Amino acid sequence: MKDISELKKYDLLMVAEKNGDYNVISVEDFLESDIYLNKENREVFIANERLAKFVLYDALEYLEGDMYEDWLDTIMNDIPEEVKKHIEDHVNYYTKKNPSYECGEEVLWMS
Repeated sequence: MKDISELKKYDLLMVAEKNGDYNVISVEDFLESDIYLNKENREVFIANERLAKFVLYDALEYLEGDMYEDWLDTIMNDIPEEVKKHIEDHVNYYTKKNPSYECGEEVLWMS
């Protein structure tokens, strides 16, 4: 368990609310918020970034059920490798800009 004093002000936290919701907030904002000031019984964790990874094959596989037999293999062979890479790189650029978060190590914040 990490003490909140060990974290940098821009590190992100996940705050588990009583109603089961989670909020992502920076350490700096957390320390200045009502959440911290009210000292209510909440759990606080380091927010670990989770990125989605787009793979063209997987996306096309989703469509395969409505198509003819061997459609997926045929289309994957038809698309040049540089086009596949271009598509995946562009989509993954945007997935990196929009991460999700999951709870990491618990943070000790109440004295």
